[in-house]
Amino acid sequence: MDDLKIDSRICIQAMSHGEGFHAQGLRGTDEQMDPFLMADHYRMSQPTFGPHPHAGFSAVTYMFDDAQTGFDNRDSLGDQSHIAPGDVHWTVAGKGVVHDEVPSVRGQVAHGLQLFVNLAAKDKHREPAAIHVKREQMPVIAQAGGARVKLGFGHYDDGVVRHDPVVNLPTDASLLDITLAAQARFQYPVARDLNAMLYVVSGSVKVQGEALSAGQAVHFSREGGMLHVVASESAHVVMLYGKPLNEPVVRHGPFAMTNPADIARAIQDYQAGRMGHLQEAE
Repeated sequence: MDDLKIDSRICIQAMSHGEGFHAQGLRGTDEQMDPFLMADHYRMSQPTFGPHPHAGFSAVTYMFDDAQTGFDNRDSLGDQSHIAPGDVHWTVAGKGVVHDEVPSVRGQVAHGLQLFVNLAAKDKHREPAAIHVKREQMPVIAQAGGARVKLGFGHYDDGVVRHDPVVNLPTDASLLDITLAAQARFQYPVARDLNAMLYVVSGSVKVQGEALSAGQAVHFSREGGMLHVVASESAHVVMLYGKPLNEPVVRHGPFAMTNPADIARAIQDYQAGRMGHLQEAE
């Protein structure tokens, strides 16, 4: 297999909301990100956003293992979930849902990724759903080069393809959470026609021979090939990849549809209360 090629850097946008929320946002083009719409590497220690709606995509919270605390999540479906360190929670918004996430222990840092994963046009008006996977359910793979790989969701191809416990996710998307000791190596065959990107959470690495440090991200060619990552020092990186939907994306705030008419419908549904309301937290 030929080596995977880096075709571009992904724009990183620093964001803050008060003292309790800081993030690095991956803001690539639609072509780079598809089927992801957005990815934020966040640190959150106080309630920040309040109850808010989503429609047309899945809002995915992946909590890193090193988080001091998790999130308490509740939504208008009646779901109340504790997203502990290492867990992942999918809010499959479909035609519309209202949810809220707050740190379980105020003042402690919830550290992870917030991902918006697009839904195909045929699924944008589906009934919303909540999917929760605990840390201990996720496969962990030790590579010969010294890398530890945790399959956050999706699939991992090591000759015998492994899936996370939830194999019926609404979108073909995967997350690999990779930790490396100094000089450790990670190799992974990326299939042709997938959109794949790598983000450095901490430390520094060389990716296909190119030096990357914390807060930087690259996008790879859709031709596929073998990925090579070497840690210059102990490092934590995340790889995201999926099958592009190749559909139009029209955004308006917390909604993502394929045309303006569906955006207008989502706004009307939210204003009319048809996306539901949150129950009081238990």
